[in-house]
Amino acid sequence: MNKRYNLFSQMKVKNIESYNKLYEKGEIQEKLPYIVIIVDELADEYKLSEVGKALVKFYVNLDPALRDLFEAELQKTFQIKK
Repeated sequence: MNKRYNLFSQMKVKNIESYNKLYEKGEIQEKLPYIVIIVDELADEYKLSEVGKALVKFYVNLDPALRDLFEAELQKTFQIKK
């Protein structure tokens, strides 16, 4: 994820669509794929130490707006109270 942000910054684009258009113009050599993450049974994943650590690291690095959406979905799914 950080690699993508750095690439966007270097090429002065704000999103993956703009970045991939540079590929079509021949300005870059490789397109970036979209990343879709589906987390099912999140509580079970946290029980596994290495996976749990990776998920926490991922969550901390999320953009704040995306983090809010992620939290809202968790609250809806698990009925978590803040």
